[in-house]
Amino acid sequence: MDNDGDDERQVQISFTTKLDEELEVSSAPLVVPARLSRQGLSDVVNHLLGLSKPRPFDFLLAGTLIRTPLANLLSKKGLSAEDVVEVEYF
Repeated sequence: MDNDGDDERQVQISFTTKLDEELEVSSAPLVVPARLSRQGLSDVVNHLLGLSKPRPFDFLLAGTLIRTPLANLLSKKGLSAEDVVEVEYF
């Protein structure tokens, strides 16, 4: 079986933003699947904000736009999934 565990890995993230206060979520760490990319992270932020009409967000991790699963970007940046990773949304 060709399963490297990426589908089951999790990452601790902390969201930050420079958007208006009504679009801020708590900066408390959350555990999310490492397979999430931009769309999945947008879903999480929209859920936390409780928006009646979901909106798309973009995300930065260590200065890089998130366009691939978090696991790929963490590996590319040499970051550990064991640490809380700061993710900025805008």
